Amino acid sequence: MKAKVTGIGGVFFKCEDVAATKAWYQEHLGLPVDDYGCTFWTGPTEEKASQQWSPFKKDSTYFNPGNQEFMINYRWMIL
Repeated sequence: MKAKVTGIGGVFFKCEDVAATKAWYQEHLGLPVDDYGCTFWTGPTEEKASQQWSPFKKDSTYFNPGNQEFMINYRWMIL
């Protein structure tokens, strides 16, 4: 089976101050942030898809193993 990328599922990154980062993006770029960051919805109602934008604490282990500062997830389907 061959997988096909259908879009970006999420952008996640580490930062020094999660609350200040979310506040800055909300104030200056208008992102409607919540506890998890910001969810963008796209597509017609029956095919609605989401993309998540989320800052994480600098010492988060969510991206382990490894020492990367950000992660991009893709949405995909199997053909």
